[in-house]
Amino acid sequence: MSEPALEARSLTRFYGKTRGVENLSFVVNEGEIFGYLGPNGAGKTTTIRLFLNLIFPTSGSAAILGHDIVRDTLEIRRLVGYVPGDVSLYGSMKVGEYLDFISALRGQPAIRRDELLGRFPVDPARRIRELSMGNRRKVSIIAAFQHDPRVYFLDEPTLGLDPLMQRTFYELLSEERKRGKTIFLSSHNLPEVERVCDRAAIIRAGQLVAIEDVRSLSARKVKEVDVWFAEPVDPGALVSETVHLIEHDGTSARYRVLGDIDGFIKSLSRYTIRDVTISHASLEDVFFEFYETREGVS
Repeated sequence: MSEPALEARSLTRFYGKTRGVENLSFVVNEGEIFGYLGPNGAGKTTTIRLFLNLIFPTSGSAAILGHDIVRDTLEIRRLVGYVPGDVSLYGSMKVGEYLDFISALRGQPAIRRDELLGRFPVDPARRIRELSMGNRRKVSIIAAFQHDPRVYFLDEPTLGLDPLMQRTFYELLSEERKRGKTIFLSSHNLPEVERVCDRAAIIRAGQLVAIEDVRSLSARKVKEVDVWFAEPVDPGALVSETVHLIEHDGTSARYRVLGDIDGFIKSLSRYTIRDVTISHASLEDVFFEFYETREGVS
């Protein structure tokens, strides 16, 4: 049996007395897009920085393709591509100079640069400080993918990209999965994780809550539904195990619906409705519903 692409074994990092992450244990298989889902401050970036040996673990260990993250740092640099969440590039460099610098730093030729520049257009002669946030994000993506690594660590990689570039990026991830590449995708965007990932770990306050198949996670997704009725009604009549009443005001009500929304929409047919809006609940709300279901929180 082949070694996992990524493995964490009781991986822990404290900043003084403050917990970054604690006792993380999970395995990511080769050829898998693994989502790492959590709100800001949950420990997503800390986990990635530990794997890349940008910070040291307080205890525990981890490996990338069998290489220990502390002992085998140089080899790991050649094997991975990294898109950081905070795009801090060398502003005085031209784009082409920066990409050359990253290639030399990794000791790997930039064999995919021209292809990637075609898909994520940015002028190699422009200085980085002159670029918009979206174009800086494109440069960071090209820098991470240009040497065709086996493993990618992507920390909120679509922040700042316009919708067209986001779609292009998702297409690139799908292609990389088909080529057997492993992708560790950190995000607080539940629809993004649902769209591209095979499995997802949920992290809260530095600790893993669960690792779920994305199809199972999708079944837990939460929507908020605002309903305006033509006349005053009893809004509690629509409440069920999967439908929670959040607030109401005589002829209007807001509900939180867990999972399949079809049944709730059909139940509205008993009333005369003036308007309905449906939106994704916040990730915090999704987590609350998940914890409530998993842990029996009342």
